[in-house]
Amino acid sequence: MLSKISTQRYQHTKKKPDQPTQTKVIPNAKGNDKKIQSLKEKIAKLQRELQSQFDTAAAVMRKFKETKKKHDDKKITQKTSNAEAQPENEKKKTKVSQKATYEEYRRKGA
Repeated sequence: MLSKISTQRYQHTKKKPDQPTQTKVIPNAKGNDKKIQSLKEKIAKLQRELQSQFDTAAAVMRKFKETKKKHDDKKITQKTSNAEAQPENEKKKTKVSQKATYEEYRRKGA
C-alpha cells in the first residue's frame, strides 16, 4: 500500500521516453482545404489591389515632380526675363530709393 502511494506521488518526476512528434489529423480536411483556398484567393486579390494603389501613387508622384520642375523652370525664366527687361539705371534707382526711405524712417523714429 505504501509503495503504491509513493509511486503515484512521484509519477510525474519519472523521465518519459522520447516520443516522435506526430502530425495531428484534422477530421474535416476537405472543408479546411476550401477555406485555405478561399483565403489564398482573398490574399491574392488584396495584393493586386495594393499593387495597383502603389502604381497609382508612383504615377502621381512622377506627375507632381514633372509639374514642379516645369513650374520652377518657368519661375527661373521669369526672373531672368524681368532682370533683363529693366535697364541698369532703373535698378540703381530702386535701390537708392529704398535706401532713402530707410534713412527717412530712421530719422523719424529717432
